[in-house]
Amino acid sequence: MEVSLNYQVNQSNKFFQGTEEVEQEGIYDKLSSEYLFLRTDYGISKKLTLSLATGYHLNKALKEQDTTKTLSNSGMGDLIIFPRYDIYNETKGNIRSEMTLGIGVKLPIGSHTDTVDSSRSNTPEYLPPTLQLSTGGTDIMLYALYFREYKKQKFRVFANSLYIRKGYN
Repeated sequence: MEVSLNYQVNQSNKFFQGTEEVEQEGIYDKLSSEYLFLRTDYGISKKLTLSLATGYHLNKALKEQDTTKTLSNSGMGDLIIFPRYDIYNETKGNIRSEMTLGIGVKLPIGSHTDTVDSSRSNTPEYLPPTLQLSTGGTDIMLYALYFREYKKQKFRVFANSLYIRKGYN
């Protein structure tokens, strides 16, 4: 069993459109985020491992330029359910080989339609996408790992890949 808790802090005053930096004259001054990420892996059997992960946004904030106004949001993000199965694991003398495959899903549990309190109009004014707690889309993840160990030489080689099919709402 493995349990991991990460605290992530991000801050930027640069904004991009594609690969080009854009001036944010009169719009935003700074984007910041504080995030707690919890992941746990549990070996259900010798060949099957289940990984569960989720995150909580302590504060996602955009500060408007030349004002004291800051848009912010906090709450749960997404839930990741990610089982992996060891399809091949064999030791022959000095050499151990392993191949593992996994398929997982990222489910939105946080909101993607949070609004700003606005008494100016009857229509909701949504927070910018960078402040939403989730995209609202469900992602599918495919995983593969190949591992080879030469025990006497104390040498290990591995390759892994992760493909994410992004979901959109």
